[in-house]
Amino acid sequence: MKPVYRVYEAQNPGESDVYRVAMSGLRELSFREEIARGERLVQLIRLVAETSDRNEARNTADCEV
Repeated sequence: MKPVYRVYEAQNPGESDVYRVAMSGLRELSFREEIARGERLVQLIRLVAETSDRNEARNTADCEV
């Protein structure tokens, strides 16, 4: 099974700036858990892209988690 990388638009609470963040499908699960526990103060707004190529995801995003 090939890994999946996703790029999301994200925003920090109280800020107007929107940025793009890339993560693997596996990392997305733990990232969402961190958000739910309040460890990460970020809101994932919408899925922008999905690819099996990590470099493509990284090039599309402003940062990687």
